[in-house]
Amino acid sequence: AGILKLDKKRSGEAICAFKGVKHRIEKVREVGGVTYVDDSKGTNVDAALKAAQTMNCPTVILLGGKDKGEDYFPLFSGLSSTSVVHAVIYGENRFKMLNAAIKAGFVSFSLCSEFETAVKLAQFTAKPGQCVLLSPASSSFDSFLNYEERGDAFREIVEKIDENEVR
Repeated sequence: AGILKLDKKRSGEAICAFKGVKHRIEKVREVGGVTYVDDSKGTNVDAALKAAQTMNCPTVILLGGKDKGEDYFPLFSGLSSTSVVHAVIYGENRFKMLNAAIKAGFVSFSLCSEFETAVKLAQFTAKPGQCVLLSPASSSFDSFLNYEERGDAFREIVEKIDENEVR
């Protein structure tokens, strides 16, 4: 701001008011003591790992979709140094991810095929004080038109969780 000779006060206010980008580590809702975070934009291994590294509480991560030819071993070996306590692996590439998880020694996971089932499984796996993070490390094209549609579907499912059904 200083180099561009912009008003420093107004620039600072604008930066502080910035809420982030939709579908990029975006808090959706807290329900039953569990915080749900949408990072549907995390469509590759590096992005998903970076998102997991930002989490400050024990986290259940949703991983899967359409394979983009990536090696998932670095993802699962890297998750051991994050707050991720469980992975729900879903989608077309679930078996490739499963194999990488096992090779990396990552053993706390659940496996299912459908996205909605994966979100529900994460809901019932997460405990109060934990987070559910959608950061799939994969494209959405096995079930959705794009990552935005997947993120919107995540939001819809999470918004329908009834507080009275939780625990």
